[in-house]
Amino acid sequence: MTEPHASPLWRRITTACSLAARAAPGRLALYVGITLVAGVLPVAAAWLTKLLVDALVRGAELGTLLGLGSALAAVGVVGGVTPQVNQYLRAEMDREVGLLTQDRLFTAVERFVGIGRFEDPHFLDRLRLAQQTGSGTPNQTVDGALGIIRATLTVSGFIGSLLLLNPLMTTLVLAAGLPTLAAEIVLSRRRARMLWDIGPAERRELFYGQLLSSVEAAKEVRL
Repeated sequence: MTEPHASPLWRRITTACSLAARAAPGRLALYVGITLVAGVLPVAAAWLTKLLVDALVRGAELGTLLGLGSALAAVGVVGGVTPQVNQYLRAEMDREVGLLTQDRLFTAVERFVGIGRFEDPHFLDRLRLAQQTGSGTPNQTVDGALGIIRATLTVSGFIGSLLLLNPLMTTLVLAAGLPTLAAEIVLSRRRARMLWDIGPAERRELFYGQLLSSVEAAKEVRL
């Protein structure tokens, strides 16, 4: 029953990834690597903290304490630098993907014969959405896919840690996260529907705004 919905979703993800890979292959590879590392850092920091506390309690040697402390500090530095690097890479990818998508969009529009399509409100809505979301949506899709992978790594690491410490605590934590997950899914669907519903109103706002502010339209209106 889920295959008809999974196939289009998977096709959108692969299309977005292929666009990003074509526009900025090097930055995408670095972005993927850093994102995956960021998913492991919280688990590594938690385990290093546990090991350091255990070493302090049992009175371990100074060399062991220094090694664990240095590793924990290194994880903290990497965790602090990673978001800034990812933000820079994301901005560069947005720019590169935006140039590629706009080029493809305008090349396709240029092939149209006549002005019939440009007098169709439904086509204008879709064209406006393509112009507005062409630069950011592919990277947002890539972010979403990578976010799922990163969250899976982080959650799997913490679940494994909790299972080693207390299986009952693991069950309670997973049960507490289910309402949040359900709410996020519902809100995401409503947000996407809302953006589609307000498209015609935004197109009319843009159209009348141009009529009231552009020089060419002002001449005709006053005439």
